[in-house]
Amino acid sequence: KNLNLPENLQTKVTGFLTYTESFLESQTELKSFLDIISPSLRQEVVQYIFSETLKFNPIFKDQPLLIDYLTKKLVTEIHMPEDQVITQGETGTNIYFIAKGE
Repeated sequence: KNLNLPENLQTKVTGFLTYTESFLESQTELKSFLDIISPSLRQEVVQYIFSETLKFNPIFKDQPLLIDYLTKKLVTEIHMPEDQVITQGETGTNIYFIAKGE
């Protein structure tokens, strides 16, 4: 309100901040949980979460060994809306799976 932004822009900013706060809160909860459990249990939980996501991707259909391998290698990254993660046309060195967004 101090910036005297138009109401529609204020609504967009508020929506962005609400989304960001909610998303970060859930990710922080997961990270805190994973930090307090043993490394072997953490690996098991993370592997389950990732494998449940990957098995619904047509590329990995009927590929349990590949899914198992990938889930042991995956690293979670958190990006905010409008963050540029990759650029079309650039040579890639990583595979990205988008859990939420586009």
